[in-house]
Order: sequence, then structure tokens, then C-alpha cells
Amino acid sequence: MREQLKFRLVRTKEEFDGLSEFARTFDHHVGPGSILPIYTVERGQQMIGYFNVVAYPILGPAFHPGVGTAREFFEAVQYVKNHFCMSSIDNNFRNGTCFMALRPDMKPVLKRALEHCGFKNTNKELWQAIP
Repeated sequence: MREQLKFRLVRTKEEFDGLSEFARTFDHHVGPGSILPIYTVERGQQMIGYFNVVAYPILGPAFHPGVGTAREFFEAVQYVKNHFCMSSIDNNFRNGTCFMALRPDMKPVLKRALEHCGFKNTNKELWQAIP
């Protein structure tokens, strides 16, 4: 019989260091800038993975391409980013943060607008801004 999966909140420096070492074994990085909280996934005594819990709003914009312009998209994203960055200031993100979930096939002009607003692609179909 297989042992059940266990999920464990990383609480101590030793657990964090162990997770960081585990993550490096498959080209991942867990460090001081990682999003907290982090949970490990274990089967028996073997860690098999981990996940970060994003406890911040994740925005999913939807703009009609025949009505809104790239400039209007930029202005709206900039305003919303500033609002959520201000309201999410904490110990992990001293200047707050804002996450944006976007379609991978989005137009290049909109991607440039996001980058101009300070968003970076996290390579997880999620964009994040830290001012």
C-alpha cells in the first residue's frame, strides 16, 4: 500500500534550507525572495515537490480588442498595479506586489505595455510587478 501524500508548511530556517537544497536538484530556486508561505509535498519520508501559495490578488484583465487601445490597456494596468501594490505592502514585499494572469498568446504590443508598467514574466503564465 502506498503512503499518502503529506503537505507540510515550511516554518523553520532548517526546513527552508532543506527545501532550498531540494529545489536546486531540479534547477529551481528557493531563496529570500521566494513567495511565502511554501508547502512541501512528501510521500513517506521523501520530499517530492513544493508549492508557493500566492496570498495576493491575481488579476486577469479582459479588454475588447475592437474597442480598447493599447494605450488604454497600459493606463488601466498601471492604475490597477499601483493600487494593488500599495494595498499589499508587507514584510515580504516592502513596496507591495501585483500579479497578472494572462493568456500566453497575447499580442506583442500588450506584452510591451505590461513590461513598460514594470511587470516581468515569471515563466509560469503569471506576470508580477514589484515596484
